[in-house]
Amino acid sequence: MPILEEIPNETVELWVNRYTDSLRQTRTTLGIALAMSAACVGLVVMNILTLREFRRPLVYRIDDKHRAVVERYSAVAEGWSETDARADVEDFLRYYLARDRETIGSPSFGFSRSLWYLSSALASKAKQASQIVNKGACFDGGEDCTVATYLADGTAPDVSIRIGQTVIQGFRQTGEWQAVVTFWKDLDAKLGGGRRSILCTATVTAEYLDGVPEEYLPSDRNPRGLVISDLKITQGYAE
Repeated sequence: MPILEEIPNETVELWVNRYTDSLRQTRTTLGIALAMSAACVGLVVMNILTLREFRRPLVYRIDDKHRAVVERYSAVAEGWSETDARADVEDFLRYYLARDRETIGSPSFGFSRSLWYLSSALASKAKQASQIVNKGACFDGGEDCTVATYLADGTAPDVSIRIGQTVIQGFRQTGEWQAVVTFWKDLDAKLGGGRRSILCTATVTAEYLDGVPEEYLPSDRNPRGLVISDLKITQGYAE
């Protein structure tokens, strides 16, 4: 019967460990690789979440004391109020109707920003109309005073929008509501100076999107996701 003897340490070092070192090293390497992979995945996820958060622009809300309050988008993305609706509609009308050579081409203050507030059908129609030249149509600052018409007429008056009153009707956070805005178009003549003002009324049908698309989010677009599906503007008397 064979006698079992303890293997000397010298033999273990020479033979056993010789064939198991590579296995242990492989396991260690795999463990390090898995740990690094997990860390990299976690870092990528954290960076994506951080970028999404910081891409959210700062937005302005009007508080109960009629003061402008700056807040991060993610903190106020839910529950827009009538105050927000009133501010957005008034801003839209200024972008849409104002004619000023210094700002008309600006993505932040000019006509192009107003297109972000319109539904696809209205935006397409307004964009096409803006390229049409209606000779002499800017005399009264009406809807025929397109961007192209204004820029082509060196004597066209500048048009600024002065809000009189905005009434929000049937507001709800989800679904359509209406706004009726009474405002003045102030026309500053290039030749001879002087200012004329025309009283107008805009009836707007709009709603807030449940989720704001990424392309809306830069602060020079439409960060609250207001979509206008119908717009009617009538002009009254001048003074």
